[in-house]
Amino acid sequence: MTTRRQRFREWRRRRPFAGGVFLLLSAVFLALPAINDFKIGDLVLTVSTISGISTVVLSILMVLCGIAAIRWLHTRVVVGVTAMVVAIVAFPASNFGGFIIGTVFGIIGAALVLAWRPYPEDRDDDRDDEEVPDDGGPAVRPHVDDDGPAVRPSAQRAVE
Repeated sequence: MTTRRQRFREWRRRRPFAGGVFLLLSAVFLALPAINDFKIGDLVLTVSTISGISTVVLSILMVLCGIAAIRWLHTRVVVGVTAMVVAIVAFPASNFGGFIIGTVFGIIGAALVLAWRPYPEDRDDDRDDEEVPDDGGPAVRPHVDDDGPAVRPSAQRAVE
């Protein structure tokens, strides 16, 4: 019998959870200067300009990106790129990106979402050992002579 914690762990491993959490934290740090008043001694710091509105909009976009990254796996590339753009735009547009912390968390979260890949569900154990797995690298074709089987150029030179 699986416990709730084990089920949550399995659910979390099947999605870019850490990236989504970083994006949600970024949204919090982006929104804090716009929605809170900071008291420093007798000085009260309030953000009440047009920058406050753009900060709220950027924070909402970052929350949407974080939720979409965790909830809908097929949107991870679009969400990652959008979150990266929002995090970079937030630096000049919203109080140095939530005092830099919001921008940094947004960039880290977007990078984690973009870097995440789903685990293969079922592995074929009966596949040929000679088959080269697709790791996204350039495809390499063996050298084929007109009248013979595939021969590597280095092996061909050794025979001659």
